[in-house]
Amino acid sequence: MAEDRTQGFTDRLLSLPIPRSAIVLGRTVADSSTNAWVIGATAAFGFLFGFRLEGSVAQGLTALGLCLVYGVVFTVVFLVMGLLAPNSQAAQGLSMVAFVFAFISSTYVPVSTMPGWLQPFANYQPITPMVDAVRSLLIGSTSDVLLALSWSVVLLAVSAPIAILRYRHA
Repeated sequence: MAEDRTQGFTDRLLSLPIPRSAIVLGRTVADSSTNAWVIGATAAFGFLFGFRLEGSVAQGLTALGLCLVYGVVFTVVFLVMGLLAPNSQAAQGLSMVAFVFAFISSTYVPVSTMPGWLQPFANYQPITPMVDAVRSLLIGSTSDVLLALSWSVVLLAVSAPIAILRYRHA
């Protein structure tokens, strides 16, 4: 996004008689289709290499759907970062925030094994509920799904208007 802006692509889009939300929606749909292929390929390779669902097929599909939803949400979040960054290098630096959130979540280790001062942050940030919800669905439970979806709604409700407004002022 930042590179599109610095190379003039964004200016060309903004000169067209289309709503700014269409630009955000188009970019989100394009990136989300790539995310869908990657998530599908990852799942296929997981099954190929021996992963088996402990839950039902419906719960497995729900887990995949939740990954797709988070993909859309974080596409918009990263879109905002790209629009706020002055250039592509700065946008890459801003994206490192996502790695911090991933490492300080239940993605790699249980939150209970983290230092006590870090556990509240790890428990109450958007990555942990998504990871926990996907894991629970894959083993046959449904815990944390509503919390993960709630985080999705909140992040999208905050990020999408910022992206659209940022395009209006680009």
